[in-house]
Amino acid sequence: MSKDLNKNSSSDKVKITPEALANGDVLCALIVRFLKNRTEENMMSVLFCLRDSNVFMPAEVTIGGKEIDKSMPIYPAVQNISIKPQLMKAADGNYYIPLFSREINAKAGELKKANLVNLPYTKCIDILENAEKCSRFVIDPYLYNFVLTENVIDISKHLPSRLENQDS
Repeated sequence: MSKDLNKNSSSDKVKITPEALANGDVLCALIVRFLKNRTEENMMSVLFCLRDSNVFMPAEVTIGGKEIDKSMPIYPAVQNISIKPQLMKAADGNYYIPLFSREINAKAGELKKANLVNLPYTKCIDILENAEKCSRFVIDPYLYNFVLTENVIDISKHLPSRLENQDS
């Protein structure tokens, strides 16, 4: 990934707003595009979109030490909650934190009765950095199995936001 991260591309002409990224369809489409054509440009498009997106993470959620009722699977993340991500062990022996671009993608597989927490991707990085035995993400594991390795996650951490300035 040697490309200049701030280099303008044709995607710079599109207005990127939180509303455009809210349902995960854009992220999902970019992942599919990358999987069909594994170019550096397509990977960077995924990473820039991911940088500004919210994703869904299966996790055990507690507030004030009390576990949240799992019968209600969707929780927006708030500051006073504790989130322990559900881990997946792959055939290669590595552990991954699964993330989902869309809520429906999470329902394609078994969540082991975990809560599904909607978080900014940048917050997921913070959780990953504090996770034991785990240093990678897998996005939409039941559909696309899109793996983000340590190096790719590190690149994504340093990308600037491309969200349109809300003050303009």
